[in-house]
Amino acid sequence: MVNILLIAIVFLVATFLVLQFIKKRKNEQVEDKIEVDDKTYTLELMTAFVKKRLDEITKINLYDIGLSEEELKRRKQKKYELKQALEMLTIKNMLKNLFLTYYLMNMV
Repeated sequence: MVNILLIAIVFLVATFLVLQFIKKRKNEQVEDKIEVDDKTYTLELMTAFVKKRLDEITKINLYDIGLSEEELKRRKQKKYELKQALEMLTIKNMLKNLFLTYYLMNMV
């Protein structure tokens, strides 16, 4: 009998809390317009964000996060692919500069 009474009390308290939460959410004002200034999406800010994010991705120690084995392998592979892409980008950039230098030297 006591167990049924305790279950009923817990159920009533939980119902009351859920109803209060729903009532509170209904009364909140919804922001209709999000203010975006001209400096929000500038090239400099986006470049800085991408550099910071790439730096975080490449320097993170995956073993400290506590991932599952499958997730760890997936992240290692993505990290390796990112490093390879960055190295290829650097190599392509150097080759492009070398080609332009050679081309300009031949023109003169």
